[in-house]
Amino acid sequence: MAGYVDSRNQLATTIILILFSSSLAHANDVDVAEIFNQWIVQHQRVYSTEVHKQNRFEIFKANWEYVENFKKIGNKTYTLGLNKFSDLSPEEFLKTYTCGRDPTPTSTHSNSTSTYPHVGMDYLDYEACYESRDWTEDGYVSPPGDQTPYCAACWAFTTAAAVEGIAYIKRNSSVQLSVQQIVDCDKLSNLGCSGGLVTDAFDYVKRNGGLTSADNYPYDAKDGICNLDKAKQFKASITGFARVPPNDEYEMIMAVCQQPVAVDIKTTDDFQLYTGGVFSKDCGNGLIDHSMTIVGMGETDDGVKYWKLKNSWGQDWGEGGYMRMIRGTSKREGHCFINARASYPIID
Repeated sequence: MAGYVDSRNQLATTIILILFSSSLAHANDVDVAEIFNQWIVQHQRVYSTEVHKQNRFEIFKANWEYVENFKKIGNKTYTLGLNKFSDLSPEEFLKTYTCGRDPTPTSTHSNSTSTYPHVGMDYLDYEACYESRDWTEDGYVSPPGDQTPYCAACWAFTTAAAVEGIAYIKRNSSVQLSVQQIVDCDKLSNLGCSGGLVTDAFDYVKRNGGLTSADNYPYDAKDGICNLDKAKQFKASITGFARVPPNDEYEMIMAVCQQPVAVDIKTTDDFQLYTGGVFSKDCGNGLIDHSMTIVGMGETDDGVKYWKLKNSWGQDWGEGGYMRMIRGTSKREGHCFINARASYPIID
């Protein structure tokens, strides 16, 4: 009889624990659901059906849990948090917002006669800016734009930013240049909203004679027919482009000393929810899938060296639309392959 009572007591205890765990889990779900509802209002999300909304909630909850667990890990040089991308899975995000492509035999990246020149130039004192430069100061580049989920145009944003920088440096011309012109008109080998190569875009800018302003040819986040009249109303032009010698950080430092530099990188899942700090997560191997513009470099108070990158995911991502990425690692190709495929426009 005593054994029977003990068994019933154990069973009762087990049921109570299950009910408590279920209640706690439900309470946590309710808390996250409230956070999700607030997030929906903040980001003006509208879901077509309740089923769609529930699916997005499950993804949001997984991202929320990932961020909360990340916060518990010490010795991180960067931070993650909820942002406008929090209802996307990492796979959805990377498929939607990355936009680079590998060079092909028909691209100027592989066929160009441009070599790997020494990138030092005489109009800047290299020693005076050694490992410390911020081209975002004094309007050398325009604020970060937003390619939106409808157009994989990071390569075009990167091209425009690099040309803006050298135009200001060499011509004292501060103007935001047209990304849409590049998307619509550079169709020799680039693919508009389906991705492209920065070096091919530099080649287009040279062949066309220049770029017009963003005000004259505003960004529309979709493929359009090239407006030839507007495309010839130049606000900046270049005489060519060059590549930074690959896998050489010293040459990259010298290039960034002279001007903003376009780079192709390999992304990883933590890009999605990055909110600040010096990004240091390993990006692994695989396809180089995104383009950004190095607009500076520096070192934190803790001695962590970094590149400052201008992105095209809006100013409500990262550090006002920028990302700092660790540099000075042991990898010749740099963190996330940042040293592997870099280039910059030239004005003679």
